[in-house]
Amino acid sequence: MEQTEVATFRIAGLLSLVQANNWFKPFPTFREFIETKIGMGYRKALCLIEIYTSLSNSAIPWAAVKDVGWTKLLALAPVLTPENVKEWVEISSQQNTVTLLETVKAAKNKAAQTALTDQSETPKVVTTLTFKVHSDQKVNIDNALEKAKGVSGTEVATVALEYICLDYLGGATLASA
Repeated sequence: MEQTEVATFRIAGLLSLVQANNWFKPFPTFREFIETKIGMGYRKALCLIEIYTSLSNSAIPWAAVKDVGWTKLLALAPVLTPENVKEWVEISSQQNTVTLLETVKAAKNKAAQTALTDQSETPKVVTTLTFKVHSDQKVNIDNALEKAKGVSGTEVATVALEYICLDYLGGATLASA
């Protein structure tokens, strides 16, 4: 069983390379390659790639997380660091997947709040960003800001925007793109 898990992790690494280097020709898309040639579900492949990429980028060895199931590992991957991996593996062994997802989300929100409320003594320089957007994009942006205000507990749009950005950078969104 352990060899199967290691093999799956290696396959995830290979899939990551295939996707990154467009080595899926003659198939027109990576999805068609995965589903037709490999015989794996596209979503599963993306999840495996996300786990592999997160662990590799964070320098987390497979041995440190080998006892964590794939579903839990997908939830943990974005928050794992070499410093906290033992703690998160222990937490994952004590919680079901739904509870673990909530715990990870709370930890990410706490980290974002800490970053947003940093009370350093150095005054921050204020700059301006300007974007021109279509009306439908503005509606989406306004809705996202309102949601971020509610989640982060702020009424300040710039704080909500930073919250969205920190959540994006700390989340899995980049890895699955």
